[in-house]
Amino acid sequence: MLQVQLNRENTPKRLTNNHFASNVAIFFRFCAVAAHNAFARGDYTYESGEIHNFFLNVGIISNTVPLDTTMYLTSDAQVRNILIVDDSAFEQRMLVDLLSELPYRVSVAFNGEQGYQLALNSQPDLILLDVRMPNMDGYTCCRLLKANPMTRNIPIIFLSGVDAVEDRIRGLQIGGVDFVSKPFTPGELAARIHVHLNLIQRQPAPQPLPDEPAETDPDMVIVNAAKRLIYDNLAGLPGLAEIAGSVGTYREKLNQLFRSHTGMTVFAFIREARIQRGVQLLRETDMDVQDIALLLGFANAGNFATAFRERMGTTPSSFRTSIVKTCD
Repeated sequence: MLQVQLNRENTPKRLTNNHFASNVAIFFRFCAVAAHNAFARGDYTYESGEIHNFFLNVGIISNTVPLDTTMYLTSDAQVRNILIVDDSAFEQRMLVDLLSELPYRVSVAFNGEQGYQLALNSQPDLILLDVRMPNMDGYTCCRLLKANPMTRNIPIIFLSGVDAVEDRIRGLQIGGVDFVSKPFTPGELAARIHVHLNLIQRQPAPQPLPDEPAETDPDMVIVNAAKRLIYDNLAGLPGLAEIAGSVGTYREKLNQLFRSHTGMTVFAFIREARIQRGVQLLRETDMDVQDIALLLGFANAGNFATAFRERMGTTPSSFRTSIVKTCD
């Protein structure tokens, strides 16, 4: 991996951010010519309203072994559609060049919001999704895709320079089928795409849920995405602003949507979700009440007991005892 630093102090003081960005773009084009198979990621420092330092990490993507394009035909020999969502035109070009050698049709989007809308309209067979993007990042885009009945079954491969273990786990938890780190080997990426496309062919066609509306309501998609985030993180939920941002909206809008579609505020919904999950654990497990309280995000068993009594009219221990007596 090569890191290159472009420093404003090496240029005239009158140089504007646009001029500085142009020089960076020229450097990107130079990299594209110098290294046909390369990966690049930029970052910068911002001081007093100006870009001062631009760091560019350039990695060579190994492609010493030529790809056998015939082996990547899916089992039904159909040409598949792949959507690339990445804010870097440079990295998009690298992926398009790779996939153009294979039996795939490719479309591209420059951020999560654009990628989500394009996925709705074009229904790709697979999505390659970057993580860090402006306007809407890859995680948020994935949450919305998985909350929408029209797109929830499209396999998503996260393809990102982010390589921390927690980031990889998060990507898989919210619905990604794979997580490939940059720089990558073209043969490996092609093989992973091939595997997931063939897995689609072996899975039965998804059936709509009985209460699922015929037409997808965009607001309901946001609510469902937020619900899943809440259910999956009861033990350590972030604040309302972060929850809203994680599903592509803001706190006031999310509260409004929850009132319209659930009759509750987000906080009221969280409180109800914790109590209902507590009821389930008390019925179906022999976990200690203290452990259940911590699992649900309560500071201690006392707080859980107070909230439980207010909602259910009895304490958790008494509720469990009544279940045992009923069974006897």
